[in-house]
Amino acid sequence: MASLIKINPTERASLELVRQHPWTNVGYEAPPPTYLEDRKAISQIDEKIFDVLLTYSFEPNETRALLLRNEPSVVLNFYNLLLEKQAREVSDTESILTPNDADGAEDDDKPANKIMVRNLDTDEVMPIDKAERRIRREMFKRKTSQHYFESRADKEVAQ
Repeated sequence: MASLIKINPTERASLELVRQHPWTNVGYEAPPPTYLEDRKAISQIDEKIFDVLLTYSFEPNETRALLLRNEPSVVLNFYNLLLEKQAREVSDTESILTPNDADGAEDDDKPANKIMVRNLDTDEVMPIDKAERRIRREMFKRKTSQHYFESRADKEVAQ
């Protein structure tokens, strides 16, 4: 399945296509189950999440346009991760402490620390904290690159 190794993520096979492929289903009656929830298309941008997104040096107008296009991108992935993090934090504050929590149970046992997310560019599944670290590292690389400009005006002056 050559479409798995395409460089351009938009040309690469989706996770659903891989699940349906005969090679994946050898010896099984049906495709393997997926435990990832489908992300809904963004029709209205959460401004609080958008403000947090901009703290990672994304350009506001371009970022807003990318989000509303709902095409796979780093910006869309990051926005969805921030939405999922916000939902976890809300559910954590609304939850009732169990006796194990009161006794000082390890944080690793909490369900919020075992949440897995999908990278839309690569279809890779990873823990949420690993995804956040990767995004921060990528943003740092982008910011320290010699090709990075704080604004379009700086870019025009440089040219």
